[in-house]
Amino acid sequence: MQVIALLIVIFGGLWVSTNPTALNSLLSSTKSVNTTPVQPNSQKTITIISLNGQPKVALKVEIADTDPKRSLGLGARASLEQNSGMLFLFDTPKIPQFWMKGMKFGLDIIWINGDTIVGITENVPSPTGTPAEVLPTLSPTTLVDKVLEVNTGFAKAHRITTGDKLKQI
Repeated sequence: MQVIALLIVIFGGLWVSTNPTALNSLLSSTKSVNTTPVQPNSQKTITIISLNGQPKVALKVEIADTDPKRSLGLGARASLEQNSGMLFLFDTPKIPQFWMKGMKFGLDIIWINGDTIVGITENVPSPTGTPAEVLPTLSPTTLVDKVLEVNTGFAKAHRITTGDKLKQI
């Protein structure tokens, strides 16, 4: 029995060493890391409408509608253009948790359910020098199916309030 096992090892080793494609195939089949690239975010223009129906501001947003896109978010970017943002879309209403890992600039986070703004977390600072394991998480106080991240001060500058509506163009 030991002789048969030894022969299998010897001949298997010879086969792999003389067949580089077999070795590459064996090595690549043992990788468990997902190397699927995150596709670029699609872009849309949205308008925030006041309670009386008047447009407050239009902005260009990137859409984060998959787990990899939502996970990456705006992290590792140097800045965000004025009147732009990222709109996170969820299939069903939930209370998501966000954090500022990798962020290099502050944000206002606007919580949305349906087309209605249900909350705003203003002036969230970038976590410069804060280890990821101690970063706080941010969540809405009610269910949301969309989250809009914009530059810090955006909500105040445009008088965005709870009850305002979001219109996608």
